[in-house]
Amino acid sequence: MSEYTNCPDIAQWRDLLAGRMLTKTQQALEDHLGDCPRCIQVLEALAEGMDDPPLKLELLRSPPPPVEPELERVIQNVSQTR
Repeated sequence: MSEYTNCPDIAQWRDLLAGRMLTKTQQALEDHLGDCPRCIQVLEALAEGMDDPPLKLELLRSPPPPVEPELERVIQNVSQTR
C-alpha cells in the first residue's frame, strides 16, 4: 500500500487494544492489519505503551518497515483462511 489515507486513526487502535470495539469494526481493523505494515507498527507501539505524540507523528510519517518473511507468511496464511 503506497497511500495511507484509509488507515484507522490512533483512537481506533487504542479502542481495539482496550477491548472497546464492536465485533464488526474490530474485524475490519484486523483485516486492515493484514495489508498495512505501517498500522502494525503503530499498533505495536501503542501496545508497548509508547503513547507519545511525537512518536505517533514519526510513525505516521515514516514509510512502513519491510515485512519480515515469517510475518509475511503468517499474513498470507491468515488472508487465505478468510
